[in-house]
Amino acid sequence: MNTAKAILPATFGLLKEISGKADFRIISAFKNAILSFGSKADADELLQHFLQNPTDPYAGDLLEVIGSWGDSSHAEKIFRFSISDGRLHENFPETVLEILGQLGYEPAKPVLAHYAFNSPEYYLNKAAVLGLLHFDCKEYREEIRNSIVKVLDKNLFPEYLPALICKLEDCKELLEQLYRSGATIISTDCNAGIFLGFSLCGDEGRSYFKNALFDPNWEAFYNAARTIVQGMTHLNITFEELMQEAGEIKDEKQLQYYMLVILSLLEIKADSHESKGESFEKLYRNLIATGHLTTLAEKAGQLHDAESVEKLLILRMKEEVILRNKR
Repeated sequence: MNTAKAILPATFGLLKEISGKADFRIISAFKNAILSFGSKADADELLQHFLQNPTDPYAGDLLEVIGSWGDSSHAEKIFRFSISDGRLHENFPETVLEILGQLGYEPAKPVLAHYAFNSPEYYLNKAAVLGLLHFDCKEYREEIRNSIVKVLDKNLFPEYLPALICKLEDCKELLEQLYRSGATIISTDCNAGIFLGFSLCGDEGRSYFKNALFDPNWEAFYNAARTIVQGMTHLNITFEELMQEAGEIKDEKQLQYYMLVILSLLEIKADSHESKGESFEKLYRNLIATGHLTTLAEKAGQLHDAESVEKLLILRMKEEVILRNKR
């Protein structure tokens, strides 16, 4: 009996859209559907298109899907097609580097290390670091430590590089130094990688993550918000937990900042296709049905923002229930 899954209609829709008017919102909708319900068959189809059109403006979106549903055979084809002499071909999407790591393709490690430790180009560096996070990186520990130490007194630097702190065996002192620099020197345009690093260090990084989350010097509602939502999942930090802490605050200005951060993160959560972390049903039951979210938001003068976020969360809850009952 053939149990192979058929290619999703969304995959054909995505390919048609990127070859036509290419509305990024429609592309995102198709992509999220494939990320949620796709299979190797979809990865196969999208890989063929990538190999024929590697410099297409939306090639990186195809690679995201391949990274979720592909395997080592996909990684090998991408590597052989995209990399020569240890370097990514010119005008190829930087996402190649991240996906090679996501698919665990060992031959790509030296390439990722080159761009992670040497490239000043933002997207190349980010993709390489995110790719390296999928490996143990034992052979790069000294380089990782030295690279992180070099950014401690800088305002701007390759933003995601500090995320590699999670690959060090003894990082307690460096975590403290990163936290202090993040609160005093490092630009809030450049702290997403530090938040990610804190979250990937487990119990060692949890207190730094939580402290930075509600320290105004870090502006967690701004540049790093999407990474922070991912970090909450890594650390099993729930919105219910954050709301309980907010409910204990007596100072009005402090509460205003807490709610600004929480509402920003909830909005990011509602906009994400990720299924990890708290379900939308749980968020509804704990934050909306109880009136907890609007009560605290009203105290903080942010009722309108909270009501807008609630509408998004309710829509996502309805979608979640429908998808959960999909035959």
